[in-house]
Amino acid sequence: MDTNNKRSCVILHLFYQYLWDEIKVYLLNLQEIADFDLFITCTSENKQLFNEIKKTFNKNINVYIEIVENTKGADIYPFFYVLNKINLNDYDLIYKIHTKQNITNELTSRLPKFTNTRFYIGNNIWRNLLLEGILGRTKIIKVRKKFYNNSRIGMSGFGPLLVKYNTEKYDIFPDKFEEISTKYKFKYIKEHQCYVGTIFVIRANLLKCLQNRYDISDFQTNTNEKFATITWQMEHLFGYIVEAQGYKIYNSFKKSNKIIMGILSSRRTLFLYKYYLNNFIFKRQLVK
Repeated sequence: MDTNNKRSCVILHLFYQYLWDEIKVYLLNLQEIADFDLFITCTSENKQLFNEIKKTFNKNINVYIEIVENTKGADIYPFFYVLNKINLNDYDLIYKIHTKQNITNELTSRLPKFTNTRFYIGNNIWRNLLLEGILGRTKIIKVRKKFYNNSRIGMSGFGPLLVKYNTEKYDIFPDKFEEISTKYKFKYIKEHQCYVGTIFVIRANLLKCLQNRYDISDFQTNTNEKFATITWQMEHLFGYIVEAQGYKIYNSFKKSNKIIMGILSSRRTLFLYKYYLNNFIFKRQLVK
């Protein structure tokens, strides 16, 4: 059990409810070492599942489940829905997780060419790796200790999906970054990092600048796009506010492992062993 006095907070958007058994494994890892409040948002009622969820944890874990209209806000709007209701002073760390649907082809097919990450392992792996990076049995204690031992660590996640952007060079929503930097007197930075997939753990107080700034009206759109543009902006902004406030993003992934995974995910040779990677090696290691 952690010696930290504050509780942690997990904000889970359970869009794909059939994945609860998989998500549960990671949350039980956290229960072993820390007390936390679990806020779950869903888009539809499921009394049987909700009752099962509430019986999963011990008495020190508070579980709150709400139905939230998804609109085109993906997992981002439900996160703000909860964020706007809680007292961040009550928590040390916020875990933002969701049932990220796995990709059947290239893991980062939508990443622009100017990112520092090219990672292509396909199905049965995206969501698992993101969750493993912060809540896996071998990572969870290491990551939490890093936060408690280094007061300047502000965020952590799955290292290979931590990408770097030059805000001005690629014109990635600079107006939002400048606006929030000016309002809260942050240092405006030209380069920032963020986690693709928006599964991460962040120091709770760093989110105060985003609390009560966005609501459902910001995610409503009449366009044909699958998700509102703001959902992609928020993916960047979560990382930006960490570094703009003078904190660091901790990468617990060893450089040597990243190189190995980079080789394994080569486009030229991946087809030779992708099936075995996804169905035997990674699946057995990450889904228990």
